[in-house]
Amino acid sequence: METQQLIMISHDNLAELAEALAPQVKQKEWLTEKEAADYLGIKVQTLRNYCADGLLEFSEVKREASQRAGVRMINYKSMMKMLEKKKQKAYQL
Repeated sequence: METQQLIMISHDNLAELAEALAPQVKQKEWLTEKEAADYLGIKVQTLRNYCADGLLEFSEVKREASQRAGVRMINYKSMMKMLEKKKQKAYQL
């Protein structure tokens, strides 16, 4: 029987964790907001703020006419670039 471990991680170590996990997961080029937020360990609203601030590349995918809102897809590579910038910024402090 496999056991799961709970690991507490700070934002400082987030980039290192994402980098370590990336080869183990077959990654899609585009992720939904929920997938991206879950991957980064942040709330969807925080992710939307990152998009609005230009920190993440995203694309709006229109839904059928009967539905009013589209789906925002987040570019995986832009997530990795953002994490790398945050990591570099943290090391400069």
